[in-house]
Amino acid sequence: FLFTIFFTVACSLGEKSTKKGTKAMNNKGIELKSSDGKVFGFYNVENLFDTIDSKYTIDEQFLPSSEKKWNTSKYFEKLNNLAKVISAMDKDFPIFMGLAEIENRGVVLDLISNTNLKEGNYGVVHFQSPDKRGIDLGFMYRKDYFNVISKEKIEVAIYEEPDFATRDILYVQGELSD
Repeated sequence: FLFTIFFTVACSLGEKSTKKGTKAMNNKGIELKSSDGKVFGFYNVENLFDTIDSKYTIDEQFLPSSEKKWNTSKYFEKLNNLAKVISAMDKDFPIFMGLAEIENRGVVLDLISNTNLKEGNYGVVHFQSPDKRGIDLGFMYRKDYFNVISKEKIEVAIYEEPDFATRDILYVQGELSD
């Protein structure tokens, strides 16, 4: 059974679906089920930024000195809240999740290793995108159930605005272990 997954610059609007096999998670994500009940999904995690200033991105509003006073406590509270939502999708955790609005690979690693999601034995696919705000896409998958065959980033070019940089498309191809 081969899966090919595209996560594009368009984020999920989270509209309730009437199609069989889909279920709205909230206004920023969607949960899907395969015909045999395996859960997977997509989640716009809304600016999952760490507290470290990056010289490569515009992340100043997510620093302890910012107006938001973004600090380690708030960061880990957000990680734990995201993990609660993701783990509530399935008692055995989703097989894989596409993630939008992450700052870097490190925030996904924190999500899967410093929360209850560590029990899911997740791996991560991530590429740094050219978006100057530091907004990327990521993919987390259960290593026991999903094998990544190939992965790549596909550049998005807006021909009317050649200097505009946005998130790349994250392309992941893999297969379920069964």
